[in-house]
Amino acid sequence: MQSRTIPSVFLAYAIVLASFSLTYAVDRPAPEKKTEQEPRESLVIKFQPRPEFPDELRKQKIDVTVTLRSIFTSTGQVRDIQFFGISDTDLPEEVIEDLVKRCKAAARKIQFEPAIRNGRYVSMWVELKYNFRVE
Repeated sequence: MQSRTIPSVFLAYAIVLASFSLTYAVDRPAPEKKTEQEPRESLVIKFQPRPEFPDELRKQKIDVTVTLRSIFTSTGQVRDIQFFGISDTDLPEEVIEDLVKRCKAAARKIQFEPAIRNGRYVSMWVELKYNFRVE
């Protein structure tokens, strides 16, 4: 009998699906409001800090966008922050790592009201784009 290995792509996909389904398991009821507004389906960002723009990039007048993906949980936490992409791939690896580190630190400080679906707070995947532009 020959052993078979599962490609890492499938394992990563399974882990993402597992973490996504686990976050929905912790949904909690939304507080009842006595307003006549339509129910809110999307989350509401209350505070989103900007990452610090590295001086060396500012001096070089480099414009770059870093994209992250994260789960915004039903309990108001930012979890599973993952690097998703960068607009300028010609940057040195250490510069990209520094930018991603700064963006993840800023993402952890985001404050928000969770999305509501069917009267319950729900977790959801959110794509975050951080633009570093010289103005």
